[in-house]
Amino acid sequence: MDPEIIRDILTDGTYAISGDNSQPWRFDVRGSDVTIFNIPDRDNPILNIRQRGSYVAHGSLIETIIIAANKRGYAVDIRLFPRGESSNEIAVLSFSSANTAPDPLYEYIRTRASNRRPYDAKKLLTEEQKREFQAAVQKVGGGTLSFVEDSAQKKTVGAAMSATEKTALTTKELHHLFFKDMVWTEAEEREKKSGLYIRTLELPPPVRLLFRAIQHWPVMKFLNALGFYKLAAAGNAETYASCALFGAIVVGNNDRDFITAGRITQRVWLTATRYGLAFQVVTGVPFLYTKIQIDKTLFKPWQCALITQAYLVIKETFGATTGTIAMLFRTGYAPGPSARSSRMPAVINFK
Repeated sequence: MDPEIIRDILTDGTYAISGDNSQPWRFDVRGSDVTIFNIPDRDNPILNIRQRGSYVAHGSLIETIIIAANKRGYAVDIRLFPRGESSNEIAVLSFSSANTAPDPLYEYIRTRASNRRPYDAKKLLTEEQKREFQAAVQKVGGGTLSFVEDSAQKKTVGAAMSATEKTALTTKELHHLFFKDMVWTEAEEREKKSGLYIRTLELPPPVRLLFRAIQHWPVMKFLNALGFYKLAAAGNAETYASCALFGAIVVGNNDRDFITAGRITQRVWLTATRYGLAFQVVTGVPFLYTKIQIDKTLFKPWQCALITQAYLVIKETFGATTGTIAMLFRTGYAPGPSARSSRMPAVINFK
């Protein structure tokens, strides 16, 4: 297989989703086989429980590679965790020539982006669009997708999701990690090509200036004493609820399931992009909930109670009585995002 074709496919693959644009992957290539490795310290160590945030990213990467390979006339055989789930060797992908039909989602790989603006809550999705979302799930298999569209239920879910902000702004370690990965200027974004670019947060200029101040923990603590974290969470809850619908991707509870969740999320997101829909992943609460099941030491009792209640409310509202909510998202109609995050060059080792 032409190494340049492999390079092009893997470069397309790096436009997959990843937490805070962490891009936790590198590649070894031998002939027509590509081995994908996880870089475990790239993503937020508090939310990246058991590397499952990174596994979601790798699932998205794999699905994007499949779409990109099909476009170029190649099928992909996937072997997950060939050295076991404790290894950083995520998968071996074997490419073979095939009479593959180009996937219509291919052309949206590089235009897919997070959109954190308020959406038009009154403009709902069509039945066709929702069927296409479900078809995206069925194409991958191994998970289910549930929707919340009722206005009152959207407010309930939005308020529950804002437990993430209440927790992050009042936990020193989470606050530090959030601002450590913040990218403040366009020039810095072009240079680093990773991290959370502040313009993608869709903050008004005065709030962007405030963020410069609250990156310092003593300032944050002072403002929290005045109730800032509650005000910020209320604003985010309102923004979250301003959508056509919320979606929950439910899978099992092992590492492979989270790779499946990433594959599903990527196909659903590309489908939304194809329809001109805005899209935002808002999955902090499920990951925080998983964290406190394992280790509560970072959090105060009231935070643990808040996160637990929020997760249970979300599960109940979605009717997710079994399985694990791996990913949550909001989608709908909105103006395009103010900015997009760049991608680092793919780290490819040809052997």
